[in-house]
Amino acid sequence: MSDSTLPPFRATPQLGDHVWQGANLAPDAFMRALGSKATAEIEAALAGAGGLTELIPELNEIAGRLDHGRGLALLRGLPVERLAPDAAAKAALLALLCGPLGSQIAPPGPMAEEPGRADVWALLSEAAQEVMLVSAAAVHNAVMQADRGALARFFAPPRPVFSTTGGVFAGRHRAHPALAEALSDPALALRLHLRAGDVLLLNPSLVWWVGPPPKAVTGLALTTEPSRLGLPIWA
Repeated sequence: MSDSTLPPFRATPQLGDHVWQGANLAPDAFMRALGSKATAEIEAALAGAGGLTELIPELNEIAGRLDHGRGLALLRGLPVERLAPDAAAKAALLALLCGPLGSQIAPPGPMAEEPGRADVWALLSEAAQEVMLVSAAAVHNAVMQADRGALARFFAPPRPVFSTTGGVFAGRHRAHPALAEALSDPALALRLHLRAGDVLLLNPSLVWWVGPPPKAVTGLALTTEPSRLGLPIWA
């Protein structure tokens, strides 16, 4: 089918939990404080003395929220200095926590300047640092309001930014002036002050970094079933 015979583009706003503005997102919407009981279970599992019996249901719930909810979660309260004093221990800790979330694409390690393809990124913060995140669907809606022509181009091949294939929304951040303008809206961004030991979980098809990803982290890329990595935006 030639471009001249393609059906006209119909701009439709995104609705649902995956559309959020950082200015209106309360911490309890995505943050889970891990208490002494959860920490003890994690420590025992790392020592080979059991599994994550108590945490598994919550991690399964988080997996659902990453796939079709807000697309992010923050686990706070891990005593990382005791549980993961070196790189190998940090990798083991991430692998343990992320087992219920998906399959590893590559072993845990330092984050690249340009993170690769993944359904879920898990980041273990090694120091206090700030990160800014935005909802890709909120950016979609902002572009739609400002410039519907630009939005139509963002759905077009060969390098689409947005996709709604099969009714599943996904977005892939690319450098473009229209996106940069939407990303500059301070109401969209969620400013997170990470602490050492925080585990940030995000779905990069639903949540984008504003600027480079955090540096002092151990990162783990996961693929899930079903996966968004077969969508045109990730080709």
